[in-house]
Amino acid sequence: MNKTKIQDLDELKLYLKNLLIEESDDALNELGRILKGRKANDVILFKSQSKNLKREIQSGIISDERKRIVKSKLIIGLTGFIDDIKESHLKDNAIFDFEIKPRDTRKDSPIISTPTESVTPIANAQPLVALLIFAEDMKDPLGNLKNEEKEIQKALLHFKKDGGNIEVITLSSVDELFDYFTLYKGQIGLIHYGGHASGSGLQIEGTQAQATGLAGLMGTEPNLQFVFLNGCATAGQVKLLQENKVKTVLATAVPVNDAKASNFAIRFYQNLTYFGGSNTLQNAYEHAKAYIETTASTPVTVQTRGFVTDDEPLETFNWALYEHPNFSNSLNWKLPKIGVDKTKKVEISMETPTELPKSNNEPLSAIERKGLEDQKTKLEKRIGQYKTRIASGGLSLDQEFAAQDKVEELEKELEVVKAKLA
Repeated sequence: MNKTKIQDLDELKLYLKNLLIEESDDALNELGRILKGRKANDVILFKSQSKNLKREIQSGIISDERKRIVKSKLIIGLTGFIDDIKESHLKDNAIFDFEIKPRDTRKDSPIISTPTESVTPIANAQPLVALLIFAEDMKDPLGNLKNEEKEIQKALLHFKKDGGNIEVITLSSVDELFDYFTLYKGQIGLIHYGGHASGSGLQIEGTQAQATGLAGLMGTEPNLQFVFLNGCATAGQVKLLQENKVKTVLATAVPVNDAKASNFAIRFYQNLTYFGGSNTLQNAYEHAKAYIETTASTPVTVQTRGFVTDDEPLETFNWALYEHPNFSNSLNWKLPKIGVDKTKKVEISMETPTELPKSNNEPLSAIERKGLEDQKTKLEKRIGQYKTRIASGGLSLDQEFAAQDKVEELEKELEVVKAKLA
């Protein structure tokens, strides 16, 4: 049976954090196994807290809301504890002798056996370029943006250190973005944006960069695989990006909490880049989603990443991973260690997605119909939420126009879904 071997302390920490989200007892047992001295005694205190919570749940004396808050505090506390682990607290050779067996009972686990498929090197391979755009607004600064930038850079450089042929470039202006698209044409495979946004554009250098122009620019890059728009209500840009053949987009449907946005992005890139880059976009998304849902606590007044800052998130979890309908394997993309051949239009994933247009004449399967019914329900709910906000009369004129545009967009999506169900 294949095992995944931990490369360094950073990978060990992320493994424990991921395990913590799935089953806190297992994570605590692993911590106790690899630590020595006083730190191991600290783990005993966390185990006691975990047992007390389970006891209260079994006895029925704890409400669902209280259970969520207590579990959230436990996980946040343990996450901080794991971050504080130093090599001096580990048993001898704990990192380099640490191997993880695949867990058959946890299909969603990001820790899988190291891929064994052979990869044919590309002649004259060039580094895959990851463009990171972080646009701070001095009038409405985002408190978590700097940390998001630092941790994403660190995660991508971890992949490079582990043998990945990747170049990481951070920029903050529209001119830089266009310059790099010219300089690295044929190599750009990943774009991340963090900052204020909406469905119609991204805020870069204090001005709104229009979504139509940005999507057109991205459509000129033949090897662009993935775009992450980590701002408020960026789902309105997904259709434009898909029209320009961007294969996968991670975007938000509604206003998002600045702190959650940062934490979600960091978790996503850590899972995508650690463990030799063995995780897919889908793996990384599912685990980042699980972390946010697990650590969500009582809603509070928060700063959001919209152009208008008094919006509040409409839902606990706001991100969605959008796959281009003509590239059915794009969610399985992994960061490629072999780089990219910029002389021809080739896919940069280890497995080349094939364009598979879906026929509209084929009858729906039970699974497809259930998926469409769920999508219909969600769209109707979101339309109702926006209409309620419009009817409340508490929106500014700009907010009201934006909300009405969103309603029209969602109603068009709903008509398409209804047509498929008919």
